[in-house]
Amino acid sequence: MKPLKFGILAAAATVALAGCGGGSGAGALDAAAVDRLSQDATALGGAEAVAAMQDLYRKAVQAGESKVTVYGPVEQDLKPVYEAFTKRFPGISVLGVPAFGPALDQKINSEQASGKHVGDLVHTGTTVIDYGKTGKLEQFRPVTTKDLSDQVADPEGFFYGNQYGGIGYVINTEKISKADAPKNWRDMGDPRFKGKIVMADPRKPGALVDGMSNMLFSGDFDRPGIERIAANEPLIVDSSDLALQAVVTGQRAVAPGLGFTAFNQAKKKGAPVDMVFPLQGPTPMTVTYYGILKGAPNPNAARLLETWMFTPEAMSMVPQAGLWGSAKGSPGMSGYPGIDEIQVVKKPPFAQSEQHFNETIELMKQIFR
Repeated sequence: MKPLKFGILAAAATVALAGCGGGSGAGALDAAAVDRLSQDATALGGAEAVAAMQDLYRKAVQAGESKVTVYGPVEQDLKPVYEAFTKRFPGISVLGVPAFGPALDQKINSEQASGKHVGDLVHTGTTVIDYGKTGKLEQFRPVTTKDLSDQVADPEGFFYGNQYGGIGYVINTEKISKADAPKNWRDMGDPRFKGKIVMADPRKPGALVDGMSNMLFSGDFDRPGIERIAANEPLIVDSSDLALQAVVTGQRAVAPGLGFTAFNQAKKKGAPVDMVFPLQGPTPMTVTYYGILKGAPNPNAARLLETWMFTPEAMSMVPQAGLWGSAKGSPGMSGYPGIDEIQVVKKPPFAQSEQHFNETIELMKQIFR
């Protein structure tokens, strides 16, 4: 898939998809939709990608696969993107089921053990690595993922990251101006922020410690820097939600390690908050990966959705969900830079990810007592 100008694709996709809404239902192929794929080859990643999606679409419709069920934490945010998929491929809908953490593990483990499969795809963070190791995922290499960075593409073909989530600092603008706010993790250790910081517990798994782990691996941060943050006596709370609440109420001025979903929700409610993102220099970002669940009841439709999600067309729509596409050239949300302009912190190889993360947790327990 050649690099493309994503900026015009969202608008082009809206026009291209407008005529695709009249699907004839499961079991009946929409021939016009099949032909339209070839007409829109540029937005879909080229002729090879179009041929693969035409084949999967035919197989899915022929098998009566009319719905793809996706489990993950951000599926509600992706609803407009999934609706665009259905317009592109009439007769196949997407059901996004919000699930994450232990609840997601329980759902997948229960279906795998009972053989009563409901989910087709999982769309989650680094827990997908364990799903691949333990035989819960099907190997599938979408043709649209050939040019992905090895930072988001599993070399064994079990999962692929389609999107980045921005992780920055939420500030209370009544307590601190954006100009005076910390601009990077080293700033967080500046004594002028003593008593002004709130953090989700860094001794527990979460976006904050995940970002710390990646920065330690890449050499963009170190133990002395973390110790300086601890010396600023941050308020430690149990969750990111509580950290955000402490900033919204003015209990603290700044909360590092928070994502755009929480920030946008607070902003829409009129809270006096702003977001520092991207950071000056290396910026931690989360990745969400797609993997096809073993025993998926709609395997062809699942492969089709995963393949389409890595097209330029789909990548151009991801910012609607407050996210960044993982492909080169992917745009950012309105007012924010595209992914190529952000210095994303390098992550450990997938095989080392869990060990490095656990070592970071132990380090945090030593520093934040």
